[in-house]
Amino acid sequence: MRKENSSMILQAPAKINLGLKICRKREDGYHDIITVMQQIAVKDYICFKPFTRSRLEVHTYGADIALEDNIAYKAARLLQEKKKCSAGAVINLYKNIPLAAGLAGGSSNAAAVLRGLNLMWSLDLPDGRLLEMAEELGADVPFCFSGGTALAEGKGEKLFFIDGMPFFAVVLARPPELEVSTREIYYNISLKEKHSEPEAGFNNLLESIKHGNREGIHSWMNQEGINDLERAATRIYPQIKELKERFRSLGMVPAMTGSGPAVFSLLDSWKEAGQAAECLRLQGYQAWATWTGE
Repeated sequence: MRKENSSMILQAPAKINLGLKICRKREDGYHDIITVMQQIAVKDYICFKPFTRSRLEVHTYGADIALEDNIAYKAARLLQEKKKCSAGAVINLYKNIPLAAGLAGGSSNAAAVLRGLNLMWSLDLPDGRLLEMAEELGADVPFCFSGGTALAEGKGEKLFFIDGMPFFAVVLARPPELEVSTREIYYNISLKEKHSEPEAGFNNLLESIKHGNREGIHSWMNQEGINDLERAATRIYPQIKELKERFRSLGMVPAMTGSGPAVFSLLDSWKEAGQAAECLRLQGYQAWATWTGE
């Protein structure tokens, strides 16, 4: 967090999924999942400035988001309504995380808004109350509020945080101009297809993370089918499959994060990550060399 005069600037990091397993479809139309989420250092920046009245303004730079679709605006309105708060704010979002890419950029923005306005408006709400609001906004928002590494269950809102994740360089890329619909991907999941058992391998992954076992984490990532959303996503958006092949051609093991279309690989070498990201950019993809953690 950084303050400049009466304004305040917060970071909103992206996340990747180190695995995602579908357990069952719920009666409410959602799916119960098990996933391991990891914060990475690709970030949006959010500047807060106070208003003397209850008016809210949200300005987005680097992306085109209608106000009614902006989850950061929804987070601010929710906080106003829950606390019957008459304070206002100007919120400037500086977007680096691409939209609709499986990186939880919007969720991270919403989490930062809850935290930032709680401070700026001196509401003194405890983290537990803010987390309840985060869950109302979306399944990924509670994780983004806390960050780090976590096992998530249910819709993604039940979190069990894990210490010990070692540093990895991360190559992250997405097809340009491709935004996917998470709802469409979940709608097109065929539960008749054979998915691996939800718990299969997760215990090994979690133990590897806890003990900082890089080889164990690589062994998990080297498996096929660690994200059950990939089957539906690549059927609807073949560009994701093409991007994974580009990763393989550069000697990397790719995995899709969330519902895509972003694809990533964990590497031990920062130099190799930078070179791979540059190669992908030259091939027309949006690509980043980043790392696990803050």
